Amino acid sequence: MPIGPVQVVVIGFADPNFDGQALKELERLRDSDVVRMIDLLDLHVLRRTDGGDLVQASTAWYLIVAAIAAIVSVALLHLLLATTPQPFTFFGWIGGLAVAAATLLPLGFDASRNSRFATAILHLVVGSVIVGVASKLGRSAAVQVADRRLPR
Repeated sequence: MPIGPVQVVVIGFADPNFDGQALKELERLRDSDVVRMIDLLDLHVLRRTDGGDLVQASTAWYLIVAAIAAIVSVALLHLLLATTPQPFTFFGWIGGLAVAAATLLPLGFDASRNSRFATAILHLVVGSVIVGVASKLGRSAAVQVADRRLPR
């Protein structure tokens, strides 16, 4: 029974310190039709540059933006806990609207429909996780502080 050609090869490296040579070689093999590389879903997650151009976002860029969003989210919740009578209601609305805006923003990009939806879904998932975790942490911290104040 013939098995046929190898269709998927996964290669692991013990010391993955690359200088770009592997990518250049794979591109050379792809260009000469020796190797065919197909993106799983052919989706690109997009972001706008300072000049307004659309580019594919890197993982590091998303990590940095998500970290900044998490810090801003927790700072906002801290401010609301100190200044408003119903901080979690306000935080839920503000966080929900911010996630909705971040989710809808890429749908207006001038890119393929699949890329726009992939970017929007990523924003929805990451934003929801940030708002949800910040809210849970805030509720946990607020309960602990309230419990400490009760014995007075």
